[in-house]
Amino acid sequence: MIDNQNLGKDQLREIFTRFNPRMTGEADFIARLESKLSAIEEVKEMNSARCAHMKKAVGIAVFFGFIIGVVLTLSFNLIMSGIASLLDSLSPTLSTASMTVSWIVISVVTIVSAGAAYDLSLSPGIQSKVR
Repeated sequence: MIDNQNLGKDQLREIFTRFNPRMTGEADFIARLESKLSAIEEVKEMNSARCAHMKKAVGIAVFFGFIIGVVLTLSFNLIMSGIASLLDSLSPTLSTASMTVSWIVISVVTIVSAGAAYDLSLSPGIQSKVR
């Protein structure tokens, strides 16, 4: 019967005795370390710049979403009368839902315009002007 434990230990011992890594000089090690550290710093700077771009884009989206929301809310009576006449022409019983439909329209338009402003503000042409 072969002892598997000793066989495994002998194989490991042989692997470790044959292991002879190439040792480089201290200058090579320092040069590689410095290049890796500079790459890390470059990635940090890129992430920082990207974070700043994203914050600007969110700020622009919030601003335009707020402005569009205010404008649409101020023109609520006009929107509601237009939707009420549209719903009344479709069915007289639907005109009772004109206020709810008007708020839904205002909400959807505000959200879509804020999303469009966000997407637009991420474009390179806009980002170069915002900096």
